[in-house]
Amino acid sequence: MASPTAHPYAVDVRRCRANGHFSWSIKRQGKICGQSMAGYESFEEARREMKVALTALIAALDPAR
Repeated sequence: MASPTAHPYAVDVRRCRANGHFSWSIKRQGKICGQSMAGYESFEEARREMKVALTALIAALDPAR
């Protein structure tokens, strides 16, 4: 089984200081390619939504995946 190829994205999930909700962002070479438009109640909820968006970005890089 081949090991997965690394992707060029940096991901970040953070707690908002103002309201305590979590948000996520995905960057490539320092530029934002995706970010949450809503706040999430938990880190896990934000992480799951970020993973969906990241999977779509990776699939767009290599349609054969």
